[in-house]
Amino acid sequence: MSSLVAKNYSNALFELALESDSLAPIKDELAIINSTINDNTDLFKTLNHPNVEKDDKKEIFSKIFNDCHRLIKNFIYLLIDKDRLSLLNEIKEAYDGQYRMHEEIELAVVTSAQKLSDSDLKAIQEMLEKRFKTTVELQTKIDESLIAGVRVEINNEVIDNTILNRMRNLQDEIDKQSL
Repeated sequence: MSSLVAKNYSNALFELALESDSLAPIKDELAIINSTINDNTDLFKTLNHPNVEKDDKKEIFSKIFNDCHRLIKNFIYLLIDKDRLSLLNEIKEAYDGQYRMHEEIELAVVTSAQKLSDSDLKAIQEMLEKRFKTTVELQTKIDESLIAGVRVEINNEVIDNTILNRMRNLQDEIDKQSL
């Protein structure tokens, strides 16, 4: 249910951003606001607490994000008025998806055992853009169980170059030979 509501809010924001020719700035500001609220537990609790007055929430928001785009400010105020600010993360994810679709950008989820350097990420992005002949946006994840290497999921395809995968393949070969 909340996913459908978040999608509806995202659709409305996307249409307004499209009309005002501000898709990218809205995407960027939405990401900053979302991460700031989610990374600060006190702020998150305050803005989502039912006993904090809505006007107080708006004042807190405007003091922290005083330079944000008018469209975003009004949108956040609407979420506060409708007690839907808790959906901000889902709304942001839905908006990002709409933005990528509109701009014909593929999302690639890059999972590695440890944080990759900026140059490694750039090389992966360039390789994917060349292979898939489209603009690629990277989303990174860390999974220490991979041991080393990288797994990329893009366009319903998995490119797995991890030590864990190699070990599994080796084990499969050993199992086949022992039969």
